Amino acid sequence: MKNHAIVPYATENYLSFLKELKESILYSKLQYTSFDLQLINDISNDEIDESIKNAISICHLVGIESKYHFKKIYVFDVDYKIINTEWRMSKKGFNLVVMQFQKLNQKKAIWLWKLADN
Repeated sequence: MKNHAIVPYATENYLSFLKELKESILYSKLQYTSFDLQLINDISNDEIDESIKNAISICHLVGIESKYHFKKIYVFDVDYKIINTEWRMSKKGFNLVVMQFQKLNQKKAIWLWKLADN
C-alpha cells in the first residue's frame, strides 16, 4: 500500500506573509490616535507625549507588551513640509493615557467617569 504525506515547506515569502498578516491584525485593533486626545481643551502636545510615555511604562511594569496597545507612526504634513509623530492606540492604551493627564478639567472628568464604568 502506498502512503502519501503532506509535507509543509516554509518559504521566505510565506513567512513574510504571516508576519505582515500578524502586523495588520495588531494594527486593526489600534483604533484611537493621539489626535483624539487633542480634542480635550488645555492639553499640550508635551503633556500628551508624557502621558503616552507613562502609559507605555505601565505596560512594561505589569509585563504587557506595549506593541499590542501603542504604535508610533509618522505623518508627513504637506502644507508645512514636516514629519509629525502620531500614535495609534488600543482602547485600553487610550484609557491609560487619559488617566495619566495631570490637569483636571470637565472633559477629562467626564472621560474618567465613563472609564470607571468599563
